[in-house]
Amino acid sequence: MVVEVHTRQLDNAEAEGLKQRQDELRAKHQKDVAESRAKGETKNVVTSAEKEVFPTGAPKPGKKGDTWVTNTISRIASIKEKEHQIDPERPFVLWLDLQDYSVWGFALNLEFFRPLFSEGREGYVNSGPFWFALYGKKGDPLLYSQSFDYRSLPLAHDGRFYQTMTQAHGGPTRISAVVYSAAGATMVMENPNAAHPLPDRFRAALMKVPDFRLDLSIMEWEPGLVSSTIEQDREMVVATVNTLQKFDAAG
Repeated sequence: MVVEVHTRQLDNAEAEGLKQRQDELRAKHQKDVAESRAKGETKNVVTSAEKEVFPTGAPKPGKKGDTWVTNTISRIASIKEKEHQIDPERPFVLWLDLQDYSVWGFALNLEFFRPLFSEGREGYVNSGPFWFALYGKKGDPLLYSQSFDYRSLPLAHDGRFYQTMTQAHGGPTRISAVVYSAAGATMVMENPNAAHPLPDRFRAALMKVPDFRLDLSIMEWEPGLVSSTIEQDREMVVATVNTLQKFDAAG
């Protein structure tokens, strides 16, 4: 077995924007303190501000199909795309550490790791970016909504498990499985077409990992199980999209 751990860093543009906002806030605070002292006030001065942060990159306004979901899918799917540390003769696990609060803020919503999820009281639904980053196929519908207005857009590229690694060896990805290690949950997503599937003993050992979530994992407990599971998920996504886009909220 070979296991490579990767910690996803904050998108460069987002990190720079956050630093700039912090510098602006510090300058404003110093000004507020100076004005307060000039008035003879002695109480503490508190200066605060908010900034929306997109860990995988902010959507570009006006760019068709550019959302936080599609950005997350493309960034996760391309991690370690050169695959230079992979031994082509052994099972390989890419262990993605998603627990850095300086990148992700609060703990990630575990529903992001499923094909579809809903949230709020107003009928909001969305596609799970971490599922599509691995199991999505080019052209798959990505569902999104505002209140009860349901729309979809086609996935622009294959997920990692269906990609041809043109920047590396020119063949299918050699990753046997991806481990998503989020705050409070560790999930395993196996490649349905792995050249070297995970050994049974390794699968069983993963059950001992702190916060392991079997219910959120997709594992090859028997040959063909992962393929049948994700194809069933894909059928569910397509059927849900087709039905909801016909829904008339005013009717």
